[in-house]
Amino acid sequence: MKQLKQRGLSLLITLVMLLGLTVNASAAVSDKALEAAIQDTAAYMYQTVSNPQVGSTGGEWAIIGLARSGEAVPQSWYDTYYKNLENYVLERNGQLHAHKYTEYSRVILALTAIGKDPHSVAGYDLTKPLGDFDKTIWQGINGPIWALIALDSGRYDMPVDPDAKIQATREMYVDYILSREEKDGGWALVSGRGDDADVTGMALQALAKYTDRADVRAAVDRALARLSALQNGDGSFSASATFGAGIPTCESTAQVVVALTELGVSLDDSRFIKNGRTVLDALLSFYTPGKGFVHTGDGGGVDGMATEQGLYALAAAKRAMNGMNTLYDMTPEEGDEPVPDIPDISFSDVSKDDWFYDDVAFAVHKGLFGGVGDGRFAPLSPMTREMLATVLYRLDGEPAVSGGSSFGDAAAGQWYTDAVIWANRNKIIEGYPDTKFGVGDNVTREQMALMLMRYAVYKGYDTSAAADLRGYGDAGQISSYAREAMEWAVAEGLLTGKDGGVLDPGGSAARCEVAAVIHRFCDKLDRKTGGKQS
Repeated sequence: MKQLKQRGLSLLITLVMLLGLTVNASAAVSDKALEAAIQDTAAYMYQTVSNPQVGSTGGEWAIIGLARSGEAVPQSWYDTYYKNLENYVLERNGQLHAHKYTEYSRVILALTAIGKDPHSVAGYDLTKPLGDFDKTIWQGINGPIWALIALDSGRYDMPVDPDAKIQATREMYVDYILSREEKDGGWALVSGRGDDADVTGMALQALAKYTDRADVRAAVDRALARLSALQNGDGSFSASATFGAGIPTCESTAQVVVALTELGVSLDDSRFIKNGRTVLDALLSFYTPGKGFVHTGDGGGVDGMATEQGLYALAAAKRAMNGMNTLYDMTPEEGDEPVPDIPDISFSDVSKDDWFYDDVAFAVHKGLFGGVGDGRFAPLSPMTREMLATVLYRLDGEPAVSGGSSFGDAAAGQWYTDAVIWANRNKIIEGYPDTKFGVGDNVTREQMALMLMRYAVYKGYDTSAAADLRGYGDAGQISSYAREAMEWAVAEGLLTGKDGGVLDPGGSAARCEVAAVIHRFCDKLDRKTGGKQS
């Protein structure tokens, strides 16, 4: 059995980033457009699902979507879910549901996505029920579909249930799915009703790892042909007869996106392009910038289930484009190494319940920040120019500097002197026209973005990303010298909005905010460079 090692995703997304997204109907979706939609939806989901519980909405699918998207989420958010799950399991003596065994499968997927062991949750093995063949198929085809997806996500051994009348095997679940194939190809929730893109997509996701079997391969090919025939002229897929036939939905379209990526079928495959539109184009047509996904395109509001499925389908597409493991292959990526947990910190004014706890812990243990004395960190105190220069200087490894400072207010021998000299010579922080550095002056949020962007340029990193900031109420207040940096910082997910949909460019940057932005920057950089920063 292989267990997924969770990456140290401990960065905060506090509010929705209102990014515009235009999809060209005749062209493939760009990496930048896809990433913008993922960041936007992830931010919205993190904001709206503040207390993730056990459940099909506001629970495991939100966990899976955020964890598999690669977007930065505080570890405390996942910890909240796990604690809620433990309490839920204990209250029910380990029985998530008497009949719906998809409850176990869904929880196993969420746990695997965040690196937790489903074999031991509050003392219960949540994989064990899936060893009972009769009880797993009680729901019909959904049961074996999700049992396979869940067990294969971490390459778990088939659990043994000594109380089962019939001990299940993977082959039995595969055979059951094949036995339910519709006459036209594909699968339906209710046999004989046909034309079910949702269930066909899910069945393909479950069978994707078994296509070395000739009968599976043949069934998969028939199902793909059937899906191609079912695809609407705008690239979307419609709900089944069970849920309102003929209505294009986000969820149906999302399931096909995931199915194609699990099978390794390109989202630009000619079989799934209608009138120049791909299935991914169609999925993004349900996306509402600044929020999430709508269920249908008939003008209804953002829907929780559609948003969760939309996000994890976008994550599947992103992973396919980047050559990563599929959405439901949660085994470690090639070359991955476990990321150690950040040790705890102890400051009288910083609690584990604070949104910035992980960020401060990261900054402290990386040696970028220290306390302010008396056992305090002063997280809400403003960051000064010399402080930020020192943080970036330490991030660069404190290279040797020679000579003295050219600023009259940055005297030799001060704790910040070398950092000021280094920052100025490398064009990261400039002084004022009167030959002063501005020691003691607070750094604004737009200045913080500019200084970090200049640091990225100094290190030779790509700073071409740019977000459309027109959705922010105070975008017009950004200084001309900092606009490019603010567009970059928002596009990279380093800087997020505040209450009221504003960026507060002229507001002072607090120490905890700087810790969060630096943590996000380092996390993004680690993922882009494979952890090999230079």
